[in-house]
Amino acid sequence: QQSFFKSKFNCFKPTRNENSYIVHIFAVFVGSNHLLVSFSGSYRWEKDGTQFGKLEDPLIQILNSTNQPDVLNSYQGQYRCYASNELGTAVSNLVTVITEKTPTLPKGKRESHQKEEGEHAVLHCNPPASSKPPTIYWMDKRLMHITQSDRVITGLDGNLYFANVISKDSRDDYICHAQYMEARTILPKDPIRLTVNPTNSLMKNRKPHLHKPSGSQSSYVALKNRSIILECIPWGLPTPTVEWRLKGSNRVITQANVQKYGRWLEFDNISESDDGEYECIASNAFGEVKHTYTLTVEAAPTWTKEPKSLLYARGETVKLDCQAEGIPTPVVTWTMNGHSELNDPGLTLQGGALILTNVQYSDTAVYQCEAVNKHGRILANAYVYVIELPPQILTEDYKIYRVVEGKRGHLECSSFGSPRPTIEWLDENLEPAQANARMYQLTDGALQITNASREDSGRYTCSVHNSNQSISAQLDVLNRTTIVSPPKDIRAIRGQPATLTCSARIDERLAKADLIHWRKNGDNIEESPIDDKYTITEDGSLIITDISSSDTGSYTCEVITDLDVEKATGSLTVVDKPGPPSDVMLSGKTDRSITLSWTPANENNSPVFEYIIEMLEERHSDILTWEVVKRVGADVTQVEVRLRPYGKYHFQVFAVNEIGKSEPSKYTEILETPPAAPDHYPKHVKSLPADPDTLVISWEEMDLRDYNGPDFKYRVFWRQSGDKGHHWQDSVVDGPPFVVKGAGTFTPFEIKVQAVNKIGQGPDSSPKIGHSGEDCTFILGFFIFISLSAVCVKNQIHLKGPRKLRGHRRPDVNIESESEENEVKTVHGNRNKEVMRGLQFFSEYSLKVTAFNNKGESPHSKTHDFSTPEGVPGPPVFLDFESPSETELVLHWRAPEKPNGHLTGYQIQYSEIVEEGASEIKIEDIKDPTATFFHLKNLNPDSQYHFYLRGRTIAGYGEQITQRGATLLDGGKVPEIKYTVHRPVIKLLIDFPVLCFQCPRPMSLFAVGTGFATEGWFIGLISAIVLLLLVLLILCFIKRGKGGKYSVKGKEEHQVDSEARPMKDETFGEYSDNEEKRSGSQPSLCVESKMGSDDSLAGYADSVDIQYNEDGSFIGQYSGHRGGPAHGGQGSSGPTSPINPTMPPSSISFNNSVTGILDQVI
Repeated sequence: QQSFFKSKFNCFKPTRNENSYIVHIFAVFVGSNHLLVSFSGSYRWEKDGTQFGKLEDPLIQILNSTNQPDVLNSYQGQYRCYASNELGTAVSNLVTVITEKTPTLPKGKRESHQKEEGEHAVLHCNPPASSKPPTIYWMDKRLMHITQSDRVITGLDGNLYFANVISKDSRDDYICHAQYMEARTILPKDPIRLTVNPTNSLMKNRKPHLHKPSGSQSSYVALKNRSIILECIPWGLPTPTVEWRLKGSNRVITQANVQKYGRWLEFDNISESDDGEYECIASNAFGEVKHTYTLTVEAAPTWTKEPKSLLYARGETVKLDCQAEGIPTPVVTWTMNGHSELNDPGLTLQGGALILTNVQYSDTAVYQCEAVNKHGRILANAYVYVIELPPQILTEDYKIYRVVEGKRGHLECSSFGSPRPTIEWLDENLEPAQANARMYQLTDGALQITNASREDSGRYTCSVHNSNQSISAQLDVLNRTTIVSPPKDIRAIRGQPATLTCSARIDERLAKADLIHWRKNGDNIEESPIDDKYTITEDGSLIITDISSSDTGSYTCEVITDLDVEKATGSLTVVDKPGPPSDVMLSGKTDRSITLSWTPANENNSPVFEYIIEMLEERHSDILTWEVVKRVGADVTQVEVRLRPYGKYHFQVFAVNEIGKSEPSKYTEILETPPAAPDHYPKHVKSLPADPDTLVISWEEMDLRDYNGPDFKYRVFWRQSGDKGHHWQDSVVDGPPFVVKGAGTFTPFEIKVQAVNKIGQGPDSSPKIGHSGEDCTFILGFFIFISLSAVCVKNQIHLKGPRKLRGHRRPDVNIESESEENEVKTVHGNRNKEVMRGLQFFSEYSLKVTAFNNKGESPHSKTHDFSTPEGVPGPPVFLDFESPSETELVLHWRAPEKPNGHLTGYQIQYSEIVEEGASEIKIEDIKDPTATFFHLKNLNPDSQYHFYLRGRTIAGYGEQITQRGATLLDGGKVPEIKYTVHRPVIKLLIDFPVLCFQCPRPMSLFAVGTGFATEGWFIGLISAIVLLLLVLLILCFIKRGKGGKYSVKGKEEHQVDSEARPMKDETFGEYSDNEEKRSGSQPSLCVESKMGSDDSLAGYADSVDIQYNEDGSFIGQYSGHRGGPAHGGQGSSGPTSPINPTMPPSSISFNNSVTGILDQVI
């Protein structure tokens, strides 16, 4: 019976609030009522409240319409359908039909616009009006879209807006295309020409203004659940940026999307919470402009409680609830069977509800409730059927219901009958279920259980009161699904993968297949097998590969089972390096500066904290490289950059955030600065070491960028120092060094250098002091005073008599101490005193001094011999014991290895070792310095002793040796002791004169003996060594004179003029640096002086100071005079000269051992 009732009266498919159709010429319109089942009643249509068309025809058709607008317009209006049978009449919602002719473009004059660079512009489209606005596209004649950006954008009205124009905007084919979807028509407008003229104006920059909307405030009404776009299109130079915010708050707008490069604020599915005031702020470096939008949200009528169709018994009271909401509040009206009159006294209205008291069979009808406000209308049909039928339970018996903990359980018990049957529920204990506060019965007889728990599981019984009809229902309460690892809010770098976790705990009795689903911003995510963009793992995690900015959003994990759905939401924010700054502009140009401005970069979800300005200079750079000129904070979009004269510059800007550095902006066009005189003078002006009579002036060359103009040169000034009467001499050169001849030897000069170019000369500098070339140092006399203090030698060196340094006396002095190990100490600075520490006591030393400068060394001073005083001796070499009896002990020792003087005796101290306290120390003095043992008696045989032994000289007692010992019960034998005696030390000193390129230099050879000079065998050994050395030297000279393996004859045949033969590496003949090395003395510095290496040495032949050592015993054996004959290099002979110098024998050093001498000779 119920299904029959529904088929009779529920004849219309639910429709929208108001159906609208737009009909154009040549279009076909069909309006129909859609039946759910077959219907045997009648139909009729009304148009604008009057009968329309044929009766009993559910269709209205407008087919093959003519192209006459008047015929088409006759169909425009509001239509409503009525369906009737013997039980009543149902009414449809209104259907609105709008008729329009096909839009066309009127013929018009072709537009043309001329603008200067930096000005704003608007290209108008003005498409034909339509009830539904067309979609606008701006293209060129090749049907390519006009590139849009924050500077060039299409508005909601279809116009093309330019915030500022640039030269590349010039074109004659801006074409507006309007697409009408309903008319299936695209209308192209005539091309528009835009010409952008260059400008030299320095005032190109403009503060922001608004293209759209005008004024400072505008109001908008938006319908709930619809969408609306707020538009803010500014103009200005540089291109303004747009910021949206709630008025009076800095809170970010989250309920709307920013579109069209920040120019649109779009609300989708708008709600009442979006009602309020919004603010658009357009700003650039020169100001800002604001506009306030008042957004009012209203709503068409919607049902909050819709009347229901039911069966009623005669005499019952029927209440049909009809509640609707909307903004403004809708008006609710009731009709019966499509008629507006409700004259039955049994019908009353109460708060929108229709109450029928004591209904009779005649009250069977269809009642219409309609809610209307200015935004629309809705209508609902409710069927009241008054009839008497016996009660029945329609729900199947033994039905099983499952619900999870915490959710709501719903046990059905649908009944049928008139009057309405009374239903009651019992739990498995046959107690009324409604006794539980969480269980209650619904009007349709179902049992509702809220916040179900495991205790609610069991069997429930539904029965009809005063009848034997009942059914049973089983309720199973399962564990609730929980998400144990929900997705989190994560940040990831573009290009990398991101993982959002989602693992859940699910009752085993629930279905397991396809449990976990993911949504992004509410849209379902499907796994992508082609590109593996999205992958859902077995544990439910979502892996997103190669993420990009479009992947930023809210991600929801849904765990869906048969009974419940659990959701957890996280977010993914894709961060990346910022985009490059745009619209880099130059302004405020001067000769030395330029103002650079730009539009901030897209931050890519990571705030920009720095902008880097780089400059490329083309004119003076050999390799074109970008140079960082400034770093500024994120809030700065304009900087002043200092420039150098006579340059060609490009600029580019980078943005930096925590991810990294952006790509560079487009670099600016070339900027040239005019030339100027140099701003600086060369630095580090000085004189360089040079030949005598030559002044070499050097300086640090200036950077090419400091030239400031063409024809750059250096002007060098010099004059002799100390005499202000000398005028400055100058010369213009291209670069350092500059050489002045005839400047004397080591003569001081005032020198300075000035930068000049074609425009003028740079600033003057303070003069520096330089010197002409040095010559070799000659010191004719040293006075050396030696004072001994303990083991320190204080050397005070006095230069006495005529001296001529002939160069910088740095002054550097070499002090050569000739001991067992030769020591050379260099003293720098203007000093004539030096302390030499670490000398040995009771030793003999030889000392000599030489001075040197950059050109070479002076001759050695005379050798000064001195001896160090005696000191306290070192410890004895060992201490041993022998026990003749149990009360006697003999101590044996060896003399100290370092007596540091003449031993005068020894001292023995000994004491008995006791457990507590200290025992008496006994002392035995031994006055015999040659003693090596001592006999102690009357010792305690049961004790051990500490023994201390130390030697003595006239300086006092020395370091002691300690030993622990005791007597032996059976005595012991004296061990055999071997020892040696140290003897006095002698030394042997031999000097060889060695020829230097620049100046004479003695070569000293030291040999030190080890204290056996008084022994005959030692004198014989030394004589043999000297004789062997002389033989070896003679052999070396003979071999060298023969020229190695080449014969003299062969050399003479190939000999050429020595002056015509080029010198190689500034060497003469076979001489090399290796031949100047000696052992135990300071190497000559003359060889290192390259300049002036071709000076003649002949002038120095008679001034060489030949050195001799000791008492002259070796005089004449190793010395030579330069005026005498010598072996010429490469077989040549002749007088001594720089081309053919006298070659001295190779230096040979004596070692203090025979092995060392043989090694040296070999």
